[in-house]
Amino acid sequence: MAGEMGGADMFRSNLGGVKIRQESMKSAGLGKAHSVTLNEAGFTKWTVVHELGHAWDAVNGWQMSKDMQTAMGSGFAHPILHFFDPDNSAYWYDPGQGPPPCGVDANFNRKEDFAEAVAAYVYPDEALLKANSRGWPYIDPQRGYSYMHFHDTPRGQFIDALMVAPP
Repeated sequence: MAGEMGGADMFRSNLGGVKIRQESMKSAGLGKAHSVTLNEAGFTKWTVVHELGHAWDAVNGWQMSKDMQTAMGSGFAHPILHFFDPDNSAYWYDPGQGPPPCGVDANFNRKEDFAEAVAAYVYPDEALLKANSRGWPYIDPQRGYSYMHFHDTPRGQFIDALMVAPP
């Protein structure tokens, strides 16, 4: 992630410093401003970058995920129905423009969309495999997608602009 941002100094500047620790927890990780907690039972490189994506968004008041949501035209069409029936995919988060980084599930929202997009930007080959296996391929004529690489997608372009010129 630091390499994509232009080096360690830019990474530190963008995230304002981050303390990373491990602890016993149910989820794979947790990212917030200046802090990333990873599950001591194990985690992947994807999880680390995903949680750093949350930390980056949080240190900016969650504005980057809000801006990406607006730019993609994504969101919940029926948030109350999703709240009461979260397992019904008809009420899940609509990814809007372009494919989501790796698919959509009941827990997907603007913050997860952003963190997944950051991880997909750093690990685009892994993102492609995940997207394909979860039914959201980047080349999907029925959905109007014809992207060869995550960086070519609308989300990839959004993250690229932040990596080059952060807020």
